[in-house]
Amino acid sequence: MTFDIIIMCCSKTPELIAMTQNTITSLRESEFSVKFNVVLIESGEPTAYYGQDAIYLYKGDFNYNRACNLGLSLTNNKYVLLCNNDLEFTPGFAETINAFFHVGAMSVSPRCKYHHTDQRLKTIQLDGYNVGQQIVGWCIGINREILNYIGGFDESVSFWYSDHVYAEQIKRAGIAHYLVPTAIVNHLGSKTLDTLKPDEYFDLTVGQYHNYKKATEVTS
Repeated sequence: MTFDIIIMCCSKTPELIAMTQNTITSLRESEFSVKFNVVLIESGEPTAYYGQDAIYLYKGDFNYNRACNLGLSLTNNKYVLLCNNDLEFTPGFAETINAFFHVGAMSVSPRCKYHHTDQRLKTIQLDGYNVGQQIVGWCIGINREILNYIGGFDESVSFWYSDHVYAEQIKRAGIAHYLVPTAIVNHLGSKTLDTLKPDEYFDLTVGQYHNYKKATEVTS
């Protein structure tokens, strides 16, 4: 069993390069029975080197879901994880996600021990389209067959709300999304946004709300 792991990264500083490398290292150390084909979509400087893993440069104004679609076009395994570069993968996470896929799930997210506390898990459903609860944008797993229903990841927004428009896509298609509570992938908190100028930061974050609402109105 091989998973495609598509990681969005921006290697502009030594700290960001180290963060990406730590993500890859924890991934490689997390499993022995599941293989990983790692593809990095690099929107920063092409000076970072991540060993055996393939690096593809993202050109043009950054768009997270467009980067996801680029990664999907460069890979072909049935199961895919679309990931940030600020993650910590824990042992056995992929086997657990694989089990969900094998009983028919087409869209899943792992649990983060920092974000999904035990108390929250007692109060939320494991299936649903709520961003930050069932859908966590920093790590989304898909069965590639889902693309037959949604075509690709909606590129209406650039960064923030990317997971929201994905939620709308699969909801309209009638595809359930599941939080997998026993698959732990921890989100350590992005440092990439902190490197941006104020206007760039605004444009990629709260500035995307109008685009999200416009996309929702068109497709609802």
